[in-house]
Amino acid sequence: MATGSKNKAPHSLAQYSSLPTPNPNHNIKRGSRDSTKIYEPTFPEQDACTPAGLKRAQQHQKMAIDWNTLAKEFHDILGIRPPDDLAFRKRVEAVLSRLSACNAVPTDERRTRLLALVNRKFDINAQAINKLLAIAAAKKISFNYHEKSRIAAAFDQSEKPSFTLVLQLKNAVDDDLVSAFRPASVEVTLKKLHSELVSPTLIRKDSRPRDWSQEIRRSLFGGFVFSVFRQQDMHELFDKDIHLEARYEPDFWKHLHKSRREMFSRAKTLVYLECDGSIEINKIAPSLQKEFFELANHGYFALHLKNAHGREWRTAALATLFAEKFLEKRLENGYFRWREIESTTRSYIPALADADTAFDRANLGYHYKDTFVLGDDARGGILLLFQKNTSDETLIPCPSCRSHDVQGNSYSSLGVKSWECMNPICPDRSKFDRGKRYSFYQLLRQQAIDNTNAMISISSVRAWSRDVQSVKPSDAIIEMLVRHYTLPGDGVLQIGGDVTQSLGRDITCEQLSKYLNGLNELGENALSKFSRSPFFGRFAIARPTPGAGKGAVESRTFGNTELLLGDCFDVLSEMPEAIFDGAVTSPPYYNAREYAQWQNIYCYLYDMFNIARQVFRTLKPGATYLFNIFDYFDNENTIAYSAMGDKRMILSAYCVELFERAGFKCEGNIVWDKGEIEGKRAFNNGNFSPYYQAPFNCWEHILIFKKPGGEISFARPLPRVLRQKPVMKIVQGVNCHGHTAPFPDQVPELLLERLPENSVVLDPFAGSMTTGRVAARLGRRAVCIEKDRAYFELGFSMLRNSAAQIPLFHLAAQ
Repeated sequence: MATGSKNKAPHSLAQYSSLPTPNPNHNIKRGSRDSTKIYEPTFPEQDACTPAGLKRAQQHQKMAIDWNTLAKEFHDILGIRPPDDLAFRKRVEAVLSRLSACNAVPTDERRTRLLALVNRKFDINAQAINKLLAIAAAKKISFNYHEKSRIAAAFDQSEKPSFTLVLQLKNAVDDDLVSAFRPASVEVTLKKLHSELVSPTLIRKDSRPRDWSQEIRRSLFGGFVFSVFRQQDMHELFDKDIHLEARYEPDFWKHLHKSRREMFSRAKTLVYLECDGSIEINKIAPSLQKEFFELANHGYFALHLKNAHGREWRTAALATLFAEKFLEKRLENGYFRWREIESTTRSYIPALADADTAFDRANLGYHYKDTFVLGDDARGGILLLFQKNTSDETLIPCPSCRSHDVQGNSYSSLGVKSWECMNPICPDRSKFDRGKRYSFYQLLRQQAIDNTNAMISISSVRAWSRDVQSVKPSDAIIEMLVRHYTLPGDGVLQIGGDVTQSLGRDITCEQLSKYLNGLNELGENALSKFSRSPFFGRFAIARPTPGAGKGAVESRTFGNTELLLGDCFDVLSEMPEAIFDGAVTSPPYYNAREYAQWQNIYCYLYDMFNIARQVFRTLKPGATYLFNIFDYFDNENTIAYSAMGDKRMILSAYCVELFERAGFKCEGNIVWDKGEIEGKRAFNNGNFSPYYQAPFNCWEHILIFKKPGGEISFARPLPRVLRQKPVMKIVQGVNCHGHTAPFPDQVPELLLERLPENSVVLDPFAGSMTTGRVAARLGRRAVCIEKDRAYFELGFSMLRNSAAQIPLFHLAAQ
């Protein structure tokens, strides 16, 4: 093939303006390859200053590389012409001109790299790789991130020796695995490429079908240009920071350390605070505030509350709410649509008409991550985990091509700034020529994977795979936190608790009393100031009671259970005070189901607050209210409507705050342990590295609220943990229960079994009438309110059907 030497006339662009239609059966001969090299475009090559690098440099060809040379080579290999884009061509020619003094990699390796690029961009070997991994899994052989990356590279380059080397290094050479190495042939690769040019495989973000061939050709040709020269040459061409270094640094993370020193303060990446759970929240709030400003970005604050006999749950809830919302900040960015949010909220809450609730300021802070339950009694307590994510506008060059031609790409999540590479010569552009997107946090997580000294043992990951645990000593908790949420060399502040190993980290220990005394200068009014902030003024507002006759739409009675159809706030507003001996319910979770939709969290909390006020009014003094709620994932719609606003909801923390404002006292919480769950939020894709570990969310709250002023005795105390599987409602894809979110009988049994037989119990969100059915079985009286007509009818039907199974003598007693 012509290589564009001086004795050859250059090819003109006209030669490629009317190339033949791509032939799916176009065939080429495979060039020779280095049998051990795995080419990974995003991984650094050997430094040219090393012996291996010098030897490799000697193999590079010195030739005149221009657009026409590469255009012909591109066509000869793939059977397609380069993109018809004059601006793109000028950009490529400028790059080639600046690299005229650099050696190009050999022709056969360029062919290998280009075919591998096609395979990678179009995931052509994905099915074969997944089949191989399934075979390995069946043999109990698992591969980590690095091994999977090398296996994928070996497939994309059709390099069996490289694949075998991965198996040898893992001591996992197996005939079935070796036989399963079946990468796509050149013919298959080209057929797939030509098919994509005609009828591309679209994803949801790709909009409706159109001609994407220009974008595909531009993406492939740009990546091809990048692969023609050494990676070092390309990096030195694109990186504006190269002058800061005495020599080329192939490792991007180390390079970033030198050029972005201000982002790498790791003096405090984890704070662990252990204290008695009965500690006043106004002692905890200043520490959360202080450490937020001292923690490294994306660092963690862990709060261990123990030995409190239920009181730790109130502290935990208020600490969570404060941690997430204490920082008030005016947001000017376009994604914060505060005027729309304010208009929506004011239309839903008429009492906001004249209130100054400062919707132009957002409440920010830590991101709530998880709560570990430690033990079945008060000895273990609970462990809360918060992460600091703050906006950092420091420009980060593309980790693949190191170009500074990047643009801010909003935020992948709140506080995590992401970037998009705009360099058309970047090898990591998508198949439709979209730029690589990345963030500093992603790079930090990648570094956690790359740092072999940070690897976490499988036993540690498995031991902490659930967020319901047995009692753990503090040194075991600290060890887990250090291993799972920091890197070697990071600084850790431990306040209270037992001394543990350093594990390669710089751990500083302080006594709890000394530390808390040192916070006095910050004042203990941080929480009170927060509780009076405009944030609560947006939803903690009394709703006017409806006029007479606005209560229940319909009433039905079966045995000792009364079913009322209507909005529970309206229905309860017409009832007398102090008529119920207790209440138990599971409310609609904000925007979790089709029947439970609110435009934002303010509207939801407004309703929950006012319903809580009516339940409080109608309960007898001393009555207990069990409230089942779950902290799941959604968008509060108070800052951003996009996926950027998706987060772990803190519904339980909100409810504790609102119920106390309504008059209740939070007595504790029953942990509903649902056992091994189907959802796999903690699945780490085989990465036993820091920042990738998160437990399975296996439990829900059953918050215990009490109306002060009286004493209604229980037959026995409430448990700390309820171990009960959820209701199995889906059988062979069909909802055999009828309700989409029923709770099991054991939840209302917690209350009903402990009350005297003549007690009257309320369920303001009755759903399928589980509380009513349990009350009928136990000989208690119940009032159940349901707003949805379909569930009202379902509940009444289920109540009658369940009564048919109750012994006749029991019915007669009722």
